[in-house]
Amino acid sequence: MFLSFLVFFLIFSLLILLHELGHFLAAKKSGVRVDEFGFGFPPKLFGKKIKGTEYSLNLIPFGGFVRIPGSEYEQADKKDKGNFANKKPKTKIFILTSGIFMNFLLAMVLYYTLFIANGFKSMPLFMVDNFSFKYGKPEITKNVIVYSQNNIFKSGDRILYVQEELNPKSDIYPQTPEEVINFIAGKKDANLVFKVGNVWDSNTRFVTAKTHFDSALNRFVVGIGLGESVKIFYKHPLERVFAPFLHSFNIFSYSGSIFKLLFRASLKTGDATPVAGALTGPVGIFFIVEALVKIGGVSAVMAVVDFMALLSLSLAVMNIIPFPGLDGGHLVFAVYEGIVKKSPPLNFMRWVSTGGMTVLIVLAILIAFKDFFMFR
Repeated sequence: MFLSFLVFFLIFSLLILLHELGHFLAAKKSGVRVDEFGFGFPPKLFGKKIKGTEYSLNLIPFGGFVRIPGSEYEQADKKDKGNFANKKPKTKIFILTSGIFMNFLLAMVLYYTLFIANGFKSMPLFMVDNFSFKYGKPEITKNVIVYSQNNIFKSGDRILYVQEELNPKSDIYPQTPEEVINFIAGKKDANLVFKVGNVWDSNTRFVTAKTHFDSALNRFVVGIGLGESVKIFYKHPLERVFAPFLHSFNIFSYSGSIFKLLFRASLKTGDATPVAGALTGPVGIFFIVEALVKIGGVSAVMAVVDFMALLSLSLAVMNIIPFPGLDGGHLVFAVYEGIVKKSPPLNFMRWVSTGGMTVLIVLAILIAFKDFFMFR
Protein backbone atom coordinates (compact mmCIF):
# COMPACT_ATOMS: atom_id res chain seq x y z
CA MET A 1 0.00 0.00 0.00
CA PHE A 2 2.79 2.45 0.91
CA LEU A 3 4.65 1.84 -2.37
CA SER A 4 1.42 2.25 -4.34
CA PHE A 5 0.67 5.54 -2.59
CA LEU A 6 4.23 6.76 -3.18
CA VAL A 7 4.04 5.96 -6.90
CA PHE A 8 0.59 7.57 -7.13
CA PHE A 9 1.87 10.67 -5.33
CA LEU A 10 4.92 10.98 -7.59
CA ILE A 11 2.86 10.56 -10.77
CA PHE A 12 0.27 13.17 -9.87
CA SER A 13 2.80 15.62 -8.47
CA LEU A 14 4.95 15.43 -11.59
CA LEU A 15 1.97 15.84 -13.94
CA ILE A 16 0.66 18.88 -12.07
CA LEU A 17 4.08 20.48 -11.51
CA LEU A 18 5.02 20.13 -15.19
CA HIS A 19 1.69 21.67 -16.20
CA GLU A 20 2.24 24.62 -13.87
CA LEU A 21 5.88 24.90 -14.97
CA GLY A 22 4.63 25.39 -18.52
CA HIS A 23 2.50 28.35 -17.43
CA PHE A 24 5.38 29.70 -15.33
CA LEU A 25 8.02 29.58 -18.10
CA ALA A 26 5.65 31.07 -20.68
CA ALA A 27 4.66 33.89 -18.32
CA LYS A 28 8.30 34.71 -17.55
CA LYS A 29 9.20 34.69 -21.24
CA SER A 30 6.26 36.99 -22.03
CA GLY A 31 7.11 39.55 -19.36
CA VAL A 32 4.16 38.61 -17.17
CA ARG A 33 4.80 38.79 -13.44
CA VAL A 34 4.56 35.55 -11.47
CA ASP A 35 3.95 36.32 -7.81
CA GLU A 36 4.41 32.74 -6.58
CA PHE A 37 5.44 29.30 -7.76
CA GLY A 38 4.27 26.90 -5.09
CA PHE A 39 5.38 23.32 -4.54
CA GLY A 40 2.45 21.55 -2.91
CA PHE A 41 -0.62 23.39 -1.64
CA PRO A 42 -1.10 25.79 1.35
CA PRO A 43 -0.71 26.28 4.20
CA LYS A 44 2.75 27.58 3.40
CA LEU A 45 5.77 26.21 5.27
CA PHE A 46 8.30 28.71 3.95
CA GLY A 47 9.18 30.65 0.82
CA LYS A 48 11.97 32.65 -0.76
CA LYS A 49 11.61 35.52 -3.21
CA ILE A 50 13.92 35.49 -6.24
CA LYS A 51 13.65 38.10 -9.02
CA GLY A 52 10.09 39.06 -8.10
CA THR A 53 8.76 35.52 -7.71
CA GLU A 54 8.27 33.76 -4.38
CA TYR A 55 9.16 30.07 -4.51
CA SER A 56 7.21 28.39 -1.71
CA LEU A 57 7.12 24.97 -0.12
CA ASN A 58 3.67 24.09 1.20
CA LEU A 59 2.29 21.63 3.73
CA ILE A 60 0.16 19.51 1.38
CA PRO A 61 2.83 17.80 -0.78
CA PHE A 62 0.70 17.24 -3.85
CA GLY A 63 1.49 18.97 -7.15
CA GLY A 64 1.84 22.73 -7.16
CA PHE A 65 0.51 26.03 -8.49
CA VAL A 66 1.47 29.39 -9.99
CA ARG A 67 -0.02 32.70 -8.90
CA ILE A 68 -0.15 35.12 -11.84
CA PRO A 69 -1.80 38.52 -11.22
CA GLY A 70 -4.78 39.11 -13.49
CA SER A 71 -5.29 35.46 -14.40
CA GLU A 72 -8.25 35.08 -12.02
CA TYR A 73 -10.10 38.09 -13.48
CA GLU A 74 -9.41 40.41 -10.57
CA GLN A 75 -9.33 44.18 -11.16
CA ALA A 76 -5.99 45.21 -12.71
CA ASP A 77 -4.17 48.53 -12.86
CA LYS A 78 -4.01 49.47 -16.55
CA LYS A 79 -0.46 50.77 -16.03
CA ASP A 80 0.77 47.42 -14.68
CA LYS A 81 2.59 46.00 -17.72
CA GLY A 82 3.38 42.76 -15.89
CA ASN A 83 -0.28 41.95 -15.25
CA PHE A 84 -1.74 39.06 -17.25
CA ALA A 85 -4.97 41.00 -17.86
CA ASN A 86 -3.10 43.79 -19.66
CA LYS A 87 -1.36 41.53 -22.17
CA LYS A 88 -2.43 41.00 -25.78
CA PRO A 89 -4.68 38.01 -26.55
CA LYS A 90 -1.88 36.12 -28.35
CA THR A 91 0.28 36.37 -25.21
CA LYS A 92 -2.56 35.10 -23.04
CA ILE A 93 -3.12 32.20 -25.44
CA PHE A 94 0.60 31.35 -25.35
CA ILE A 95 0.64 31.26 -21.54
CA LEU A 96 -2.62 29.30 -21.26
CA THR A 97 -1.58 26.63 -23.78
CA SER A 98 1.94 26.16 -22.39
CA GLY A 99 0.73 23.98 -19.51
CA ILE A 100 -1.18 21.81 -21.97
CA PHE A 101 1.92 21.59 -24.17
CA MET A 102 4.09 20.39 -21.27
CA ASN A 103 1.70 17.52 -20.49
CA PHE A 104 1.54 16.57 -24.17
CA LEU A 105 5.35 16.70 -24.44
CA LEU A 106 5.78 14.46 -21.38
CA ALA A 107 3.36 11.90 -22.83
CA MET A 108 5.28 11.81 -26.13
CA VAL A 109 8.64 11.38 -24.36
CA LEU A 110 7.32 8.57 -22.14
CA TYR A 111 5.68 6.75 -25.05
CA TYR A 112 8.79 7.00 -27.20
CA THR A 113 10.95 5.69 -24.34
CA LEU A 114 8.64 2.68 -23.97
CA PHE A 115 8.59 2.00 -27.71
CA ILE A 116 12.39 2.01 -27.92
CA ALA A 117 12.62 -0.33 -24.91
CA ASN A 118 9.88 -2.63 -26.22
CA GLY A 119 10.79 -2.98 -29.90
CA PHE A 120 8.12 -0.47 -30.98
CA LYS A 121 5.33 -2.61 -29.56
CA SER A 122 2.82 -0.96 -27.28
CA MET A 123 2.07 -2.19 -23.80
CA PRO A 124 -0.93 -4.58 -23.71
CA LEU A 125 -4.29 -2.96 -24.36
CA PHE A 126 -7.32 -4.70 -22.90
CA MET A 127 -10.05 -5.00 -25.53
CA VAL A 128 -13.71 -4.97 -24.55
CA ASP A 129 -15.00 -4.35 -28.07
CA ASN A 130 -14.01 -5.16 -31.65
CA PHE A 131 -12.09 -2.15 -32.93
CA SER A 132 -9.88 -1.52 -35.95
CA PHE A 133 -6.84 0.60 -35.12
CA LYS A 134 -5.90 3.03 -37.90
CA TYR A 135 -2.14 2.88 -37.34
CA GLY A 136 0.20 -0.01 -36.56
CA LYS A 137 -0.52 -3.73 -36.62
CA PRO A 138 -2.48 -5.18 -33.67
CA GLU A 139 -1.16 -8.49 -32.35
CA ILE A 140 -3.76 -10.36 -30.30
CA THR A 141 -2.29 -12.13 -27.29
CA LYS A 142 -3.41 -15.73 -26.79
CA ASN A 143 -5.79 -16.71 -24.01
CA VAL A 144 -8.35 -14.78 -22.00
CA ILE A 145 -7.25 -11.67 -20.15
CA VAL A 146 -8.37 -10.46 -16.72
CA TYR A 147 -8.87 -6.67 -16.87
CA SER A 148 -10.87 -6.23 -13.65
CA GLN A 149 -9.11 -7.82 -10.69
CA ASN A 150 -9.96 -9.01 -7.20
CA ASN A 151 -7.77 -10.21 -4.32
CA ILE A 152 -6.97 -13.47 -6.17
CA PHE A 153 -6.40 -12.34 -9.75
CA LYS A 154 -4.19 -9.49 -10.95
CA SER A 155 -4.96 -7.15 -13.80
CA GLY A 156 -3.38 -8.60 -16.94
CA ASP A 157 -3.58 -12.25 -15.85
CA ARG A 158 -3.93 -14.71 -18.75
CA ILE A 159 -6.22 -17.66 -18.04
CA LEU A 160 -4.40 -20.66 -19.52
CA TYR A 161 -6.83 -23.26 -18.25
CA VAL A 162 -9.49 -23.75 -15.61
CA GLN A 163 -10.97 -26.83 -13.93
CA GLU A 164 -13.27 -27.73 -11.08
CA GLU A 165 -11.18 -28.73 -8.05
CA LEU A 166 -13.11 -31.96 -7.41
CA ASN A 167 -13.43 -32.84 -11.08
CA PRO A 168 -10.04 -32.65 -12.85
CA LYS A 169 -11.51 -34.00 -16.10
CA SER A 170 -13.66 -30.87 -16.39
CA ASP A 171 -10.69 -28.73 -17.46
CA ILE A 172 -10.90 -26.35 -20.42
CA TYR A 173 -8.24 -24.39 -22.30
CA PRO A 174 -10.22 -21.24 -23.15
CA GLN A 175 -9.57 -19.11 -26.22
CA THR A 176 -12.38 -16.61 -25.66
CA PRO A 177 -13.88 -14.87 -22.60
CA GLU A 178 -17.24 -16.49 -23.39
CA GLU A 179 -15.79 -19.97 -22.83
CA VAL A 180 -14.69 -19.04 -19.30
CA ILE A 181 -17.96 -17.25 -18.52
CA ASN A 182 -20.05 -20.21 -19.69
CA PHE A 183 -17.87 -22.68 -17.77
CA ILE A 184 -18.21 -20.71 -14.51
CA ALA A 185 -21.91 -19.88 -14.97
CA GLY A 186 -23.10 -23.40 -14.14
CA LYS A 187 -20.74 -24.12 -11.22
CA LYS A 188 -22.70 -23.61 -8.01
CA ASP A 189 -20.50 -22.71 -5.01
CA ALA A 190 -17.60 -24.58 -6.62
CA ASN A 191 -13.87 -24.22 -6.05
CA LEU A 192 -12.24 -23.63 -9.42
CA VAL A 193 -8.52 -23.99 -10.10
CA PHE A 194 -7.02 -21.58 -12.64
CA LYS A 195 -3.60 -21.74 -14.25
CA VAL A 196 -2.68 -18.16 -15.09
CA GLY A 197 0.19 -16.28 -16.66
CA ASN A 198 0.39 -12.53 -17.11
CA VAL A 199 0.67 -10.30 -20.16
CA TRP A 200 3.52 -8.44 -18.46
CA ASP A 201 5.83 -11.43 -17.93
CA SER A 202 6.31 -15.17 -18.66
CA ASN A 203 5.66 -16.52 -15.14
CA THR A 204 2.73 -18.85 -14.43
CA ARG A 205 0.94 -19.77 -11.21
CA PHE A 206 -2.12 -21.60 -9.90
CA VAL A 207 -4.96 -19.85 -8.06
CA THR A 208 -8.22 -21.11 -6.59
CA ALA A 209 -11.44 -19.12 -6.60
CA LYS A 210 -14.91 -20.00 -5.31
CA THR A 211 -17.97 -19.21 -7.40
CA HIS A 212 -20.87 -17.18 -6.05
CA PHE A 213 -24.21 -16.20 -7.53
CA ASP A 214 -24.56 -12.73 -9.04
CA SER A 215 -28.25 -11.79 -9.05
CA ALA A 216 -27.72 -8.92 -11.51
CA LEU A 217 -26.12 -11.26 -14.06
CA ASN A 218 -28.28 -14.23 -13.04
CA ARG A 219 -25.34 -16.65 -13.09
CA PHE A 220 -22.38 -17.82 -11.03
CA VAL A 221 -19.20 -15.74 -11.19
CA VAL A 222 -15.79 -15.42 -9.51
CA GLY A 223 -15.79 -11.61 -9.51
CA ILE A 224 -13.47 -10.70 -12.38
CA GLY A 225 -13.81 -8.91 -15.71
CA LEU A 226 -12.62 -10.79 -18.80
CA GLY A 227 -11.53 -9.68 -22.26
CA GLU A 228 -8.79 -9.99 -24.85
CA SER A 229 -5.53 -8.10 -25.13
CA VAL A 230 -3.58 -6.66 -28.05
CA LYS A 231 -0.18 -5.12 -28.56
CA ILE A 232 0.10 -2.62 -31.42
CA PHE A 233 3.29 -3.10 -33.45
CA TYR A 234 4.61 -0.01 -35.23
CA LYS A 235 6.67 -1.75 -37.87
CA HIS A 236 7.41 0.67 -40.71
CA PRO A 237 10.21 3.30 -40.37
CA LEU A 238 7.85 6.26 -40.78
CA GLU A 239 5.48 4.79 -38.19
CA ARG A 240 8.37 4.48 -35.76
CA VAL A 241 9.34 8.13 -36.20
CA PHE A 242 5.82 9.26 -35.33
CA ALA A 243 4.91 6.31 -33.08
CA PRO A 244 3.95 8.36 -29.97
CA PHE A 245 1.58 10.54 -32.00
CA LEU A 246 0.06 7.62 -33.90
CA HIS A 247 -0.35 5.62 -30.70
CA SER A 248 -2.05 8.57 -29.00
CA PHE A 249 -4.49 8.77 -31.91
CA ASN A 250 -5.16 5.02 -31.66
CA ILE A 251 -5.75 5.18 -27.90
CA PHE A 252 -8.18 8.09 -28.02
CA SER A 253 -10.03 6.68 -31.03
CA TYR A 254 -10.53 3.40 -29.16
CA SER A 255 -11.52 5.19 -25.94
CA GLY A 256 -14.02 7.30 -27.88
CA SER A 257 -15.49 4.17 -29.44
CA ILE A 258 -15.95 2.55 -26.02
CA PHE A 259 -17.48 5.69 -24.52
CA LYS A 260 -19.91 5.90 -27.46
CA LEU A 261 -21.03 2.32 -26.79
CA LEU A 262 -21.52 3.08 -23.10
CA PHE A 263 -23.42 6.27 -23.88
CA ARG A 264 -25.75 4.39 -26.23
CA ALA A 265 -26.28 1.73 -23.56
CA SER A 266 -27.20 4.44 -21.04
CA LEU A 267 -29.66 6.04 -23.47
CA LYS A 268 -31.23 2.67 -24.30
CA THR A 269 -31.71 1.61 -20.68
CA GLY A 270 -32.28 5.04 -19.17
CA ASP A 271 -29.53 4.22 -16.67
CA ALA A 272 -26.46 6.46 -16.34
CA THR A 273 -24.42 3.69 -14.68
CA PRO A 274 -22.48 2.59 -17.82
CA VAL A 275 -21.24 6.14 -18.53
CA ALA A 276 -20.67 6.98 -14.85
CA GLY A 277 -18.64 3.80 -14.42
CA ALA A 278 -16.28 4.90 -17.20
CA LEU A 279 -15.42 8.19 -15.47
CA THR A 280 -12.49 7.87 -13.08
CA GLY A 281 -10.88 10.41 -10.76
CA PRO A 282 -7.87 10.38 -8.40
CA VAL A 283 -9.35 7.66 -6.16
CA GLY A 284 -9.89 5.30 -9.09
CA ILE A 285 -6.47 6.18 -10.49
CA PHE A 286 -4.90 5.21 -7.16
CA PHE A 287 -6.50 1.75 -7.31
CA ILE A 288 -5.29 1.33 -10.90
CA VAL A 289 -1.75 2.33 -9.88
CA GLU A 290 -1.96 -0.13 -6.99
CA ALA A 291 -2.91 -2.93 -9.41
CA LEU A 292 0.00 -2.07 -11.71
CA VAL A 293 2.51 -1.90 -8.85
CA LYS A 294 1.42 -5.39 -7.71
CA ILE A 295 2.62 -6.81 -11.04
CA GLY A 296 6.16 -6.38 -9.72
CA GLY A 297 9.59 -6.04 -11.32
CA VAL A 298 10.46 -4.33 -14.60
CA SER A 299 7.01 -5.12 -15.99
CA ALA A 300 5.42 -3.01 -13.25
CA VAL A 301 7.74 -0.09 -14.04
CA MET A 302 6.86 -0.23 -17.73
CA ALA A 303 3.14 -0.54 -16.98
CA VAL A 304 3.25 2.46 -14.62
CA VAL A 305 5.19 4.57 -17.15
CA ASP A 306 2.66 3.65 -19.85
CA PHE A 307 -0.22 4.63 -17.55
CA MET A 308 1.54 7.88 -16.64
CA ALA A 309 1.88 8.74 -20.34
CA LEU A 310 -1.85 8.11 -20.79
CA LEU A 311 -2.69 10.30 -17.77
CA SER A 312 -0.46 13.13 -19.03
CA LEU A 313 -2.05 12.96 -22.47
CA SER A 314 -5.53 12.85 -20.91
CA LEU A 315 -4.72 15.88 -18.75
CA ALA A 316 -3.63 17.81 -21.85
CA VAL A 317 -6.80 16.89 -23.75
CA MET A 318 -9.05 17.61 -20.76
CA ASN A 319 -7.54 21.06 -20.23
CA ILE A 320 -8.08 22.13 -23.81
CA ILE A 321 -11.84 21.47 -23.52
CA PRO A 322 -13.60 24.88 -23.59
CA PHE A 323 -15.25 24.44 -20.19
CA PRO A 324 -15.24 27.26 -17.59
CA GLY A 325 -12.51 26.80 -15.00
CA LEU A 326 -10.24 24.78 -17.30
CA ASP A 327 -7.48 26.27 -19.44
CA GLY A 328 -9.76 25.76 -22.43
CA GLY A 329 -12.42 27.93 -20.79
CA HIS A 330 -9.90 30.75 -20.28
CA LEU A 331 -8.79 30.29 -23.90
CA VAL A 332 -12.33 31.04 -25.08
CA PHE A 333 -12.17 34.48 -23.44
CA ALA A 334 -8.72 35.18 -24.91
CA VAL A 335 -9.81 34.15 -28.42
CA TYR A 336 -12.98 36.25 -28.08
CA GLU A 337 -10.87 39.24 -27.10
CA GLY A 338 -8.62 38.68 -30.11
CA ILE A 339 -11.60 38.62 -32.48
CA VAL A 340 -13.71 41.52 -31.17
CA LYS A 341 -10.73 43.52 -29.81
CA LYS A 342 -12.37 43.79 -26.41
CA SER A 343 -12.43 41.43 -23.45
CA PRO A 344 -15.73 40.38 -21.84
CA PRO A 345 -16.70 42.16 -18.58
CA LEU A 346 -14.57 41.09 -15.60
CA ASN A 347 -17.58 40.21 -13.47
CA PHE A 348 -18.96 37.97 -16.21
CA MET A 349 -15.65 36.11 -16.69
CA ARG A 350 -15.23 35.74 -12.92
CA TRP A 351 -18.80 34.45 -12.48
CA VAL A 352 -18.52 31.96 -15.35
CA SER A 353 -15.12 30.64 -14.18
CA THR A 354 -16.25 30.32 -10.56
CA GLY A 355 -19.39 28.50 -11.65
CA GLY A 356 -17.37 26.15 -13.84
CA MET A 357 -14.93 25.37 -11.04
CA THR A 358 -17.82 24.69 -8.66
CA VAL A 359 -19.31 22.19 -11.13
CA LEU A 360 -15.89 20.52 -11.58
CA ILE A 361 -15.34 20.23 -7.82
CA VAL A 362 -18.79 18.71 -7.23
CA LEU A 363 -18.24 16.30 -10.12
CA ALA A 364 -14.82 15.33 -8.73
CA ILE A 365 -16.34 14.59 -5.31
CA LEU A 366 -19.11 12.45 -6.83
CA ILE A 367 -16.61 10.52 -8.95
CA ALA A 368 -14.38 10.00 -5.89
CA PHE A 369 -17.27 8.41 -3.97
CA LYS A 370 -18.17 6.28 -6.98
CA ASP A 371 -14.56 5.12 -7.40
CA PHE A 372 -14.21 4.26 -3.73
CA PHE A 373 -17.24 1.97 -3.70
CA MET A 374 -16.46 0.50 -7.14
CA PHE A 375 -12.77 -0.30 -6.59
CA ARG A 376 -12.61 -1.09 -2.88
